[in-house]
Amino acid sequence: MMKPKIICLGMNEESEKAIAALVDVGADIAAIAGLPKKDAANVSDFVDHADIASRLGIAFLPVSDINAHETLEAFRTIGAEMLFVLGWSQLLSAEAIKVFSCGVVGSHPSELPYGRGRAPIPWTILEDRRRSAVTLFRMTNGVDDGVILKQTKFDIPVRPTARILYDLVAETLAHSFAELYCDFVEGQVTEVDQDIESASWRAKRVLADGWIDFRSEAEVIDRLVRAVSPPFPGAYSYLDGERAVFHSARLASGSDLRRKGMPGQVLARRQGMVLVQTGDVPLWLSEPILPVDRPVRLRLGDRFGFRIEDELHALRKRVKMIEQRISQ
Repeated sequence: MMKPKIICLGMNEESEKAIAALVDVGADIAAIAGLPKKDAANVSDFVDHADIASRLGIAFLPVSDINAHETLEAFRTIGAEMLFVLGWSQLLSAEAIKVFSCGVVGSHPSELPYGRGRAPIPWTILEDRRRSAVTLFRMTNGVDDGVILKQTKFDIPVRPTARILYDLVAETLAHSFAELYCDFVEGQVTEVDQDIESASWRAKRVLADGWIDFRSEAEVIDRLVRAVSPPFPGAYSYLDGERAVFHSARLASGSDLRRKGMPGQVLARRQGMVLVQTGDVPLWLSEPILPVDRPVRLRLGDRFGFRIEDELHALRKRVKMIEQRISQ
């Protein structure tokens, strides 16, 4: 097969590295399509692909909606044979896929058909998996269900943070796309159907899923903190009514395990970390990040979170007071 002319679609650090790897193997990149900076407020790992395209001397196509009529018309005008979806969250419609004569290649950082769906990096850490994969597949208008073109497995280190796993996935993804492009050129691509009986699906995760329930076991909280650490927004609780965000955790050991308090209570502070009681044993957490206009006033014995019954009682008293004033 001649070198296929491709469009690279992405908006994050993963796609930036994949584009670099494709350039290194001499891929014929007709255009780079990416999310405009003005639409990227909710993308925690956003990278402006307009800058990448400018630096490489490749045409840039801003894409807010991959399935919009104007987007598809722009794709048709460029005339590429394939679309490489390097890092993108929207599903493609059947019409969008038909634009490309040689198909659309998608990617997913799990050992498909296991782990289809959303938030693969946080879910991989939450599930405490020791091995995963980057899977490249022919995209359909379904969810990660196309035939597998390439699957590269990798080991996961002990207690990875989201950043460690993200970088590992990005590196594997870049190599995989570059190798697959070369396989297409050499006519050595093997397609493997996914086994639906082995498929599983992961749900989307939102900011509120980072809430820490200090009644949970220390290892559960530790996994949560690592799963949503940067480049994601972080795990959180509340301190004096303000959201307190934590970006790292460390399991306690030695004499620290002999400390005891109520769930969420601060037992010690040391070298930028706070020791907090969980549902079983204490856990070290990074100093909480509060709103920028609030200094951290954290004392031993303070507790994170809300005491629900106390809060409800205070709320009822305030409501009653307001009702009495209105009735006067």
